[in-house]
Amino acid sequence: MSKLERILALGLGMYVALLPWQTRLILAQPKLGAQPVEYSALSLYATDILLLAIAFGTLFIHKRVRGSKNLWTAIVALVIIVGCSAIFANRAEVVLYSVRTLFMAVMLWWLVQQPWVHLRFLLVCFLGGAVLQALFGIGQFLVQSSPAFSWLGLAMHDPAASGTAVVEASGMRLLRAYGSLPHPNILGGYLSVALLVAFGFYLRAYDEVRAGFSRWTRENVRRHVEGRQWYVRQAWRIAALLAVLTILTVGLLLTFSRSAWLGFGTGWLVVLISLLVLKWPWGWQLWAKWTFFMGVIATFVVLAVPSAFTARTTIEGRLEQQSISVRQQLLTDAYDLIKLEPLRGVGYGNMVVAVYDRLNRARPSVFDYQPVHNIYLLSIVELGVLGGLVVLALLLLALRTSLVQFFRTKNWIAVIGLASLSCLLVIGLFDHYLWTLPVGAGLLWLVIGVSSRDIT
Repeated sequence: MSKLERILALGLGMYVALLPWQTRLILAQPKLGAQPVEYSALSLYATDILLLAIAFGTLFIHKRVRGSKNLWTAIVALVIIVGCSAIFANRAEVVLYSVRTLFMAVMLWWLVQQPWVHLRFLLVCFLGGAVLQALFGIGQFLVQSSPAFSWLGLAMHDPAASGTAVVEASGMRLLRAYGSLPHPNILGGYLSVALLVAFGFYLRAYDEVRAGFSRWTRENVRRHVEGRQWYVRQAWRIAALLAVLTILTVGLLLTFSRSAWLGFGTGWLVVLISLLVLKWPWGWQLWAKWTFFMGVIATFVVLAVPSAFTARTTIEGRLEQQSISVRQQLLTDAYDLIKLEPLRGVGYGNMVVAVYDRLNRARPSVFDYQPVHNIYLLSIVELGVLGGLVVLALLLLALRTSLVQFFRTKNWIAVIGLASLSCLLVIGLFDHYLWTLPVGAGLLWLVIGVSSRDIT
């Protein structure tokens, strides 16, 4: 591995760890009347500069990998449709603003395919960044406040303020964990994937322990210094992973994100099925141990604030009813726009402005204009039926490629990649950030990159 390749690998690891941080320069924002709207804003993130530098450096490496041919075909088809959508878009400039999200996300996928990328190192960096986010989110919940700091892209979150994501319990408004992200649901999705990655490292550690005991008999471990040192190292690694498990589980719970909980549950079930299919040595027992540990942690967290979790798991509270009403209205908006433009859509990134321009200008607040919380339906709204089918085909191809890698390699990374992709595909049924926001698109395409990477 050349010096340039090592620098690029280190840079990509830094990018993955820093992905959730929102330090940026806003270049342009679409407006609803006189009010700027966040969705489809054109921004230059600090992490964009790092990723562009890595991509530029990759051009000087002779051995480059293009990635899956089928995925590239689907990506090219998507790019063509997105470009054409600008011709008929409700606001063409909004398409140009939004293309930045797709461009950077696909670039991240392409970089992950390169041979100089060590997936294990990349996942360690991702896990480190997730632990920091979880700790930050836990701190926000404990102090019930989050100060603004523009240099780190942090907005102020006050549970008493309108528009802040809270859960109402026992007459109180409890701030949900944001981390450095724009919404707790995004942190929830991020930590869901991180929990699955952490379990992948546990599988790997266990495999090394098994292999170690084949070299060191139990007697040798007790009698020889080298054997004892090896055993202690493995014990510390597993203890560290259990600490990570605790932090990530608490962080995920305190986001109070039902879509993230459901997505993680799906991914966790996929892990179990994968281990049973592969007949991984003691696989289901390891899975059961982690399930037990997570259950114990969850019990303590739930008992600490039982009314908050009761409010989020029922639909009787005021905020829950309000959330359902908003989502129903967004679904109605989506179907109305599809009726207006079934074939060509309203333009990539244009749903919010199209609702304002073509359906209803009289809503009380700019926050009442949002994308529909379903990436599959949203893609049809913005790109038309054909574009929606292309997006669905791309995601199914990514899932198929992940399955092929899973059966071909039978590797822990393939198991976690398949589970993480399944997790995000389920979350996509209930939220829009994997399509609309740079950090969400980056997370999705990072997972597609890891799960589709040829690791044979």
